[in-house]
Amino acid sequence: MTNTDQQQAIERFIAYWDEGMAADLAPRLTCGETEAIADLFTAHKRRDLAAEWINQHSYTDDSGDSHHRSAGQGIRYELATITESIAVVELAEEDPSAFGAGHLVLYRSDDKTRRFAITERTDKPEDDDTREVIGWHWCAERYQAGGWTTDAEGEVTDDDLSALVEAAWTWATR
Repeated sequence: MTNTDQQQAIERFIAYWDEGMAADLAPRLTCGETEAIADLFTAHKRRDLAAEWINQHSYTDDSGDSHHRSAGQGIRYELATITESIAVVELAEEDPSAFGAGHLVLYRSDDKTRRFAITERTDKPEDDDTREVIGWHWCAERYQAGGWTTDAEGEVTDDDLSALVEAAWTWATR
């Protein structure tokens, strides 16, 4: 097999083993198997896919396992991956009651008229210390004369974080 054939085989693998496959297969793999796939993506400059495979796997790791993350930690990990991969995207932690956006907000330094906001949804009021996060609301917004307008939005639960992650990546790469 020539170097060209090897490169084409790797590119074909990457094309088929993308984010959709990560959501389906990563939870079923061992830590070592997941890391091997992530290493292949990282070696071929696809850190976004590497992060997605580790992230999807991490939700099924038990507490104490090397990749275990809560859903909130997983979201922060994905957002950090976006900011590392796309230099003009910045992450801010904010108070939605003060700023009106979300708890976690992505901004673009090259376009101050856009933001991607994520707000935690809880089972009890904000002032109840026993409240637990039960999901997230996200929205992609654009500033126009007079204020922020919503371009797209959605709600996700712990079982469907991939929809939020996909929306964040889509927003960040446009």
